[in-house]
Amino acid sequence: MKSAWGLRPEGDYQRCLQQFDLREIDAPDQRSLFHLKYYDRLTKILAAIRHYCPPGANILEIGCAQANASLLLAEAGYLAVGLDLHQQALQYARRKYERGRFHSLVGWAEALPLAANAFDAAILGELLEHCADPHSVIRQACAVVKPEGIFPMATIWATLTRYINVIYSPPPGHAADTSSSPGRLTYSSSTIAA
Repeated sequence: MKSAWGLRPEGDYQRCLQQFDLREIDAPDQRSLFHLKYYDRLTKILAAIRHYCPPGANILEIGCAQANASLLLAEAGYLAVGLDLHQQALQYARRKYERGRFHSLVGWAEALPLAANAFDAAILGELLEHCADPHSVIRQACAVVKPEGIFPMATIWATLTRYINVIYSPPPGHAADTSSSPGRLTYSSSTIAA
């Protein structure tokens, strides 16, 4: 995946996405709070995918924005699909693309334009806190993921994660996981102290 440092964004929206990348995944200070918190959430999602899904599996990143997870998974041998509501976000993601099987799709998280049981995993990374109806988004993710699949989630709102944890509890024998080891449903919450 290309670094955001070498990209020339087109328009204000892509400049905004680039600023997020420069503050988070491509931060010059790898010890900055923004980089550390983002990297922690991203690596937990990637670890869950790698643990439960072999290379070659179909992975959907819903609300992908810069598509960092999708691009990294494509490079690792997965078939990654980045879905976002904004065409500009997907164009920015394609500019970062270097190798692997990565596809982009414009779509709304609350009404996914995809077939049922089409994916081995659906990533909900830093998306739910932006949705008017998080329940609908989770229902849509469940519909497109195979019965044995997973949907790792990350949010910067720990209270929202706990709320979802109560409503969507893991199957019997699996515990919701807030540590670095993945569970059937992986909840990775991070907060930034005021």
